[in-house]
Amino acid sequence: MALLLMVTADQPKSAAHEQTPGAIDYVIVDADPNLSGIQDCRSVSPGQTFGIDFIVDGINAADSDDFASGGNIGFNFASGDFTSPTIDFTPGAIDDVPGFTAMPQGSTTTKVAGLTHVSRGYLNFEASAPELVGEIVAARATLTTAAASGTLTAIGITKTSPLDGSWDFFLGFSTQVQPTNVESATIAIGVICDEDGDGVADADDLCPATGTGDAVDTNGCSDAQTDSDADGICDPGAPSGGPSGCTGSDNCPDTPNTSQDNSVHPATPEGDACEDPDSDLVFDISDNCPDTANPGQENTDVSLEAAGAGVIGDSAGDACDEDDDNESGAETQDPGASAATCPSGTLPVWADCVETYLGTAIDDNCTGAPGPGGDAFPPDTNTDGNVNMLDVFPMFPVWLQPVQAPPAIDPGRRYDLNADGTLNLMDVFLMFPSWLSSCT
Repeated sequence: MALLLMVTADQPKSAAHEQTPGAIDYVIVDADPNLSGIQDCRSVSPGQTFGIDFIVDGINAADSDDFASGGNIGFNFASGDFTSPTIDFTPGAIDDVPGFTAMPQGSTTTKVAGLTHVSRGYLNFEASAPELVGEIVAARATLTTAAASGTLTAIGITKTSPLDGSWDFFLGFSTQVQPTNVESATIAIGVICDEDGDGVADADDLCPATGTGDAVDTNGCSDAQTDSDADGICDPGAPSGGPSGCTGSDNCPDTPNTSQDNSVHPATPEGDACEDPDSDLVFDISDNCPDTANPGQENTDVSLEAAGAGVIGDSAGDACDEDDDNESGAETQDPGASAATCPSGTLPVWADCVETYLGTAIDDNCTGAPGPGGDAFPPDTNTDGNVNMLDVFPMFPVWLQPVQAPPAIDPGRRYDLNADGTLNLMDVFLMFPSWLSSCT
């Protein structure tokens, strides 16, 4: 049977430890002093004798007059986990650090589960020790594993005694200088070091912290760690393909996009299924105005066509459609300056900005149903649903007269179809493409 012993801790190991004046920032267990760096796991065999280091890190006593009056380091363990445990305070541990000495108190072979102090030593600090700055190995424990019991035994690091775990490494300092953080290690007896329990040794695991029970590939990577949206395309930078064997690099790692389409905004790396540059919460793949916010996706001409109106709807939503009701057909004009809201250049003849100038409805193409009706079709000036001479006659009283632009109120503006500020033959000519027609 295999035995996995885990050291619990206040927080994960930090890559860099700050040195706070007058404080001890970290106490750390290094599971394998023979390897460079601090090892948070070590695999050993039943009956193997090995050492682990107890490290005090982030020390800075330069500004402290009462750094610590003393403390102790000791072990506490459950009977049967280890035999012959010792703690070494000899040179190479802390005795060779100026102003920092150890007074071993000996060991005991008594093994009472839960509260046995196997070895213990007091650490004396001088009142001011400016040379005591940085990281030191405070003690080295030499352990011999007993036969694996097949149980999981938690090893806890505590800051003070009394101890309450089954196997503990503890450090007690004065109340003025308690360690700020306690960091962890794992001793794996008869099994591999496998922190996430996925069956792949930590040294070979390219995806640590795999979810409990998740299937993994030979590199220790689950599908959730390599293909977040499960579309068969690997997340960018995924170290492996996961058990399902994803490939490529996903342009939408959090949104399924199996086609990897990026046709709407090809100059950007995001795919159509996840890109939303206008921030209207509608992705490009389905946005009828991909560059203009149109959160409701309103499209009047499509709605009118579906209702039976005599227009053909287009794919552009109202927020980006120059002619919401699409009554212009193929006819265009370059509106005059009086329609100040119109951009320069050629537009649909009855573009929204022209209708706004004239005062006609931009959301309907005809005076009758379907649609809201009213004065809706610009060349139908008398709103009878037909375009003929009866629409020209209302112009005569103001013929060749200047027209006032908005916001001035001028009834004659309704007939200035080309928005040039004057009623003349140019306005009549714009009626001809619809002459003698009826709107529906």
